[in-house]
Amino acid sequence: YRDRELTARYYREILGEDDETRQVCTPEICERIVEAHLKSPAMLVILPLQDWLSIDGELRAADPS
Repeated sequence: YRDRELTARYYREILGEDDETRQVCTPEICERIVEAHLKSPAMLVILPLQDWLSIDGELRAADPS
C-alpha cells in the first residue's frame, strides 16, 4: 500500500522537491532522507539496515518484490 498524497507532501515539505512524486526512490533521495533523520533534533534515531543499504545503488534489488 502506498499513499501517494502523503508521499507527495513529504517530498514537498521535507525534501523541498517541487517535482511530481517520483515513482522510484533513487539512492540520492534515500541518502537525503537518512541525512534528514540524522540531523533531526531528536535524541535518538533508529534506522533499519535496509535504509542504509538503499543509499548504495549496487546493493539495491532491481525488483524488491
